[in-house]
Amino acid sequence: ITICTIIILAGSNWILIKEKELLFEKHNSISLNIQNKINFLIETKRNSTLAIALTLAENEKIQDVLLQDKNQNYDLNKLSEKLKKYTDFKNVWFHIIDTNGVSLYRSWTNDKNDKVKNFRLDLQEIFKKPEVKSTISVGVYDITFKSMIPIYKDAKFIGILECTTHFNSITSSIRDNHMLEPIILVDELFTNQLKDNSFTKIFLKNHYVANLSVSPEILKYLDSQNLEEFLKIKDFMIKDERLIINIPIVEDGVNLANMLVFQ
Repeated sequence: ITICTIIILAGSNWILIKEKELLFEKHNSISLNIQNKINFLIETKRNSTLAIALTLAENEKIQDVLLQDKNQNYDLNKLSEKLKKYTDFKNVWFHIIDTNGVSLYRSWTNDKNDKVKNFRLDLQEIFKKPEVKSTISVGVYDITFKSMIPIYKDAKFIGILECTTHFNSITSSIRDNHMLEPIILVDELFTNQLKDNSFTKIFLKNHYVANLSVSPEILKYLDSQNLEEFLKIKDFMIKDERLIINIPIVEDGVNLANMLVFQ
């Protein structure tokens, strides 16, 4: 009886250990698969934004704005609307900046004639060395994909065209195609600069929420939790019958935001 009891207990313990190992492997595999899909979507969006900007930079009307009447009403909203209707780019912004770093046109607002160069390090860098630049950054409106293209006329640098897209198409794709619930939480470092003009107007515990379609259920759940615990997840976490994955959004060594994905 004693020997049988020992064998049964040892066998049961071995089965439990194996079950935990298999479950970990399963969750780890799911986590890696989701991370790879999201990183692919991010890289695709970055490249697509750059492609739009490079194509538009060849438009002579952009050169006209920079060289002739800088106060003329050049409207790129129609292009934004067409992209919204026929592609996954639902909120594309266009920005024209002269060689002094002054904003001549923004497609998403009437604000212009401000020296935007004074507030943006990325623009200061590109004016020192005009070259094509594609980044992810946090401004006063949102965390976005930015592609900046130097404009030349007869080999003379005359200004910059900037094309900006958002993370909404990525989070919508994750939700619609993969049955996951994502939320993008921008680092607290940028909260103050986003409070007045933020794109989504959504904040959670001093973090700006970058995706418009965020689930109210996830917002409510995270509001009742210790948020920092989730932002420190290394691979994945199992909590309250949810698999939770944390994907940091990093650019030039700076953590801009964290995308939490719930399954």
